[in-house]
Amino acid sequence: MMMKYLPKQLKTGDKDFGEILKHSAWALIMFGLAAGAQFIFDLLLARNFGAEGAGLFYLAFSVLAVLALVGRLGFNRAVVKYIPKLVKDKDHASLHGLEKTAFKLTTIISTSLGILVFVSAPLIADKVFKQPQLQQYLRWFAIAIPAMSTIFVQAGFLRGLKKIRESVFLERVIVYILGAFSILVLGSRFGLSGAVIGFTIGVLLSSLFGYFLLRKYIPRNSTPKLFNKKTLLLIAAPLLFVEFSNQMTGQLNIAVLGIVLDAEAVGVFNIALKVSMLLSVILTGINAIATTKIAELQDIKYRKKLETMASKTAALALLLATPLILFMLIFPDLVLGLFGSDFTDGASVLRILVIAQVVNLGVGSVSYLLAMTGYEKSLAVTIGLTVLLLNAILTFTLVPILGVLGAGIAVTTTIAVKNIALLYLVKKNLGIWSLPFKATAKWLKIS
Repeated sequence: MMMKYLPKQLKTGDKDFGEILKHSAWALIMFGLAAGAQFIFDLLLARNFGAEGAGLFYLAFSVLAVLALVGRLGFNRAVVKYIPKLVKDKDHASLHGLEKTAFKLTTIISTSLGILVFVSAPLIADKVFKQPQLQQYLRWFAIAIPAMSTIFVQAGFLRGLKKIRESVFLERVIVYILGAFSILVLGSRFGLSGAVIGFTIGVLLSSLFGYFLLRKYIPRNSTPKLFNKKTLLLIAAPLLFVEFSNQMTGQLNIAVLGIVLDAEAVGVFNIALKVSMLLSVILTGINAIATTKIAELQDIKYRKKLETMASKTAALALLLATPLILFMLIFPDLVLGLFGSDFTDGASVLRILVIAQVVNLGVGSVSYLLAMTGYEKSLAVTIGLTVLLLNAILTFTLVPILGVLGAGIAVTTTIAVKNIALLYLVKKNLGIWSLPFKATAKWLKIS
């Protein structure tokens, strides 16, 4: 379906990219569904509880999101590196062993973090955010931390098995569909507490659904072969750090806004951030397929193919995102007005955040190119310096002065610097450019 409307030069002469196109149509449909589910959830949350209520939800949710990320230990990305080869070799025993090892460690760490949040909820609510009503929301989300961590690892296994539709549905769709349902049913009766409780129940049910999906797709006809924990952790640790750093671009800003200003500022910023990130859904959908192809083409003899695929991937992402980019830049008030009049103050912030996503789309799959070709440590160091350090400095400097606008500038600057640094690393280590210009020039018959 998607192939029909793309330039002829894009569709021909590249078997590897052809496979990405073949699967990306479904991936993009699923990620579009995911973006729609999350958009509806955010819309209902904002319309029902206003900027302040949405801000309180997002403050508590930011704790859930960060600790669930730590709890999965980077396994949701690390397993993708191993699974294609195990499937190709039909090594079902090792695949089953990888599954057992990943989920055992994830359960231990994420459950410990959940207990920690549950116990310390009064301290976090009163002393950190100065919002006593957050306590009950934090405790409900603490219950969801192990299940949320598990969902992402389950989705990682499904991606490695090339079950992209199932992976996206599990990780990004079902949780927000159930969350939206909880707002309509429980939120209307019990207020914001009902929405939080319903979201927590949705996370638990989604994790159970993921368990049955893996039971379906991972063969159980052999005794699990012990997978080396140290090897898995050494690969996963840098990827965890990368994902943690990326997650903090936004979550740190939300936390600082909550500390320095109020819940209403958090609500306005978070909606603008979520709307801008709809653009990244396109690249994420393409990367869901590209990741496995990068792992297959990581050998140095395939570098030319890898460069061609990377350039076309970036060009495709920009091509598909351009209409939405222009609409958000020209009509930010109209977009944010959908969530209520409280949120239109974030129009300038939305424009700034859209620029960040344009840079993100333009450099292509730089993070995955490094992660899947053995440069996890270089990726982690660069991400740490540009994202954690730079974002922290800018956020703590600009938010007290400029408020929500300062948070937007901090996020945009951080994303831009990060992507430029990763683009340089890809060129330095792999000798290729992932920029879209080469592919675009071919479309226009310039070269």
